[in-house]
Amino acid sequence: MFRLPRKAEPFTLAGLASWSAVGGLWRRALGAVWRADKRAVVIRLLMTITAGLLPIAAAWPLKQLVDLLAAGAFDQGRIAYLTGAIALAGIISGLLPRLVEYTKAELGRQARWIAAHDLWRAADAQVGLAPFENPDQQERMQHARGLGVDAPARAFDGALSFAQSAVILASFYVALLSFGVVMPTLVLLAAALPAVMSESAMTGHRLGATLTISRAQRREFFFANLLLDPRAARETRLFGTGPFLRALMGIEIAGANRAARTMDRRVLRRETTVQALGTLVSAAVIVWGVHRVITDTMTLGDLTLAIASVSATQASAGALVASAVLAHQKILIFRSLTDVVDQPSELPVATEPVTLDRLTTNITFHDVWFRYQDELPWVLKGVSFTIQAGRTTAIVGLNGAGKSTVASLICRFYDPTRGRITWNGVDLKDADPGSLRSQVRAVFQDPTRYDLSVETNIGMGDIDPYRNGRADVVSAAHLVQAEKFIMDLPDGYATLLGNLFGPREESDLEAVAQLSGGQWQRLGIARGLVHPSPSLLMLDELSASLDPIAEAAIHSAVRRRAQNCALVIITHRLGMINDDDYILVLDNGQITQRGRHRELVTSDGGYSEMFHLQADGYRDRIGGGTQA
Repeated sequence: MFRLPRKAEPFTLAGLASWSAVGGLWRRALGAVWRADKRAVVIRLLMTITAGLLPIAAAWPLKQLVDLLAAGAFDQGRIAYLTGAIALAGIISGLLPRLVEYTKAELGRQARWIAAHDLWRAADAQVGLAPFENPDQQERMQHARGLGVDAPARAFDGALSFAQSAVILASFYVALLSFGVVMPTLVLLAAALPAVMSESAMTGHRLGATLTISRAQRREFFFANLLLDPRAARETRLFGTGPFLRALMGIEIAGANRAARTMDRRVLRRETTVQALGTLVSAAVIVWGVHRVITDTMTLGDLTLAIASVSATQASAGALVASAVLAHQKILIFRSLTDVVDQPSELPVATEPVTLDRLTTNITFHDVWFRYQDELPWVLKGVSFTIQAGRTTAIVGLNGAGKSTVASLICRFYDPTRGRITWNGVDLKDADPGSLRSQVRAVFQDPTRYDLSVETNIGMGDIDPYRNGRADVVSAAHLVQAEKFIMDLPDGYATLLGNLFGPREESDLEAVAQLSGGQWQRLGIARGLVHPSPSLLMLDELSASLDPIAEAAIHSAVRRRAQNCALVIITHRLGMINDDDYILVLDNGQITQRGRHRELVTSDGGYSEMFHLQADGYRDRIGGGTQA
């Protein structure tokens, strides 16, 4: 009966970033890290150079000390000096990693905030809703949110690790030159080439596995959230969908584990080969060195330095290649963030947008056609009408008629596919979206439930004045008759709602409360009413979760509040429409009737049919027509 979703295709490196763009990505990533904390960047650079020089700083005095002891020259002062130098290098080597980790973590947090801030600012700059509704774009945004925001700091870490390994390699290579050019060059090539070849071959596989696992983990989180979300808990238990959701989650976990297992096996095979080659090189150097010591062409100190150099060269060569690959991976992942940040608004904003004044004349739809995508059917078909300033307009029709789309177009969440919409004669495409939305307030069918305080839930409707006081919040709560249940909450307006956040600490006495659907609905309505003087107020199916008594009282209060602005009521329930409201009847994306209630209810058409169907239901009940 049920069909499980198709398994997600693994991501590949192809098309993610061209080589010509990598330099620009590096500049932007390092720029984000520099903006995060300049002082920490400088400190980390100094630490990196110090860490790179420490191994040779310990190995060279050790060589001299071994030679001194082997020669039987017990110069107490020189022995003390060399021993102190080795000890100091050891102490610094022990302390420095702790300081590096602290600085790395702090800089990473700051850089992550900078990158995340850029992402949220770019998302907020999108004028319309299409980018948030498009699955491909939503996938990119989620990927940028999950991995992209960490990429600048991780790329910087990789670059520093590369630099540290390069310093170690260079210092030991110079030290080995005392044995001639051939031996250190052969050691370097033998240590570095296998690691370079192995890591280069693994780059695409690593990135593909990382991105595939990231996608699977996001889908796993979605299904897991359905099993834990209290809003879904009723249906999962009533319909018995828990096993089905667990099966879906299991598919995602299995896919992520499969990708990780495949990657681990590749790494195991290649690293085992590289390690075997490294062991052979080390053994060859030891045999060569022992032979030279026996033949008196090398000192014991030289042998000690040679063995330490080979070991350090192998380790740093592997780290050099691994860090280069890691940094390159993170830069490519950073592309997911820059793609979102650089994406222009899908709805263009005029070069010199017009700041809209308060609505004084009308909002007019001029032959508006609209569909959400080119391949989808038309939602509005040649719609033309006018909403007068200071008057009430009701838009009625059955579900799917296009009523809510009208509200979205007025807010300029979308642009008409054809035709235009004007505000006081100004085309909305030429207007500043911010000035438009500052004058429009709406209560949508499904108001957002913020897991924040009651006061914040209401105050979000007019956030700037809300920062200055609670008066407008209290006034809006009073209008929707929410004061009683708010004051019955443990902390009144300060009560935290929902179950996403508990008390901040075990000792925190901050109250948390759950609300009913109708109570959440009232807070959503209050949020739409907290602005004291909008030019336009739109109510989209206002009474979805209200009982009839509350519905009538809140409608009456809303009409009083909207006396000085244009009011648009979008509904398929006709009981709350007044005789003097101007009514538009939408049917299948077209306006089929317009006029006042008295005109429409006595004429043939959809409005009269809807009205009598709804009225007859009540008459039948009053007349005893319904059966128990």
